[in-house]
Amino acid sequence: MMQEKQSNETNENLSQDQKNQSNENSSQENLYALLGGERLREILTVFYQEVFADVMIGYLFAKQDQAKLIQREWEWTAKFLGAKDIEYQGEGLGKVHQKHPIRYGHFHRRNQILLKVLRRMQVDPKIIDFWMDHQNRMINTILAKAQEDTHCNKTANEK
Repeated sequence: MMQEKQSNETNENLSQDQKNQSNENSSQENLYALLGGERLREILTVFYQEVFADVMIGYLFAKQDQAKLIQREWEWTAKFLGAKDIEYQGEGLGKVHQKHPIRYGHFHRRNQILLKVLRRMQVDPKIIDFWMDHQNRMINTILAKAQEDTHCNKTANEK
């Protein structure tokens, strides 16, 4: 308990939910070690190439720096997969995503692309399951404002 509190205090960029999610793998096998840092970067590079090119959600990423996005996603994903020596250097995920008109369908399309890439790149099924479960649980953080309404037309920016 004390160790978790110290770990959480060292990463001021994450909300409490994000800290819990990034540390959720601490009592499990280190999936990051199984996958490897370079393999993770390769997967995320392919994933973001597909996201940027996607007709349904690519426009949301058009003005983003793809290399920076891959780096931040690499840090975040490495951390929640169990990397001990990698820290997420970006802003809080909720804060970052509130700047964009993300809808429920966008969130799920992104996850669909991720799952397709993970399977195509033959990632270990236990890593896929853990990764996708984690991604699906991020909906409240990514779509915090959109969660306030049940209508599909609500965006993350609308109040």
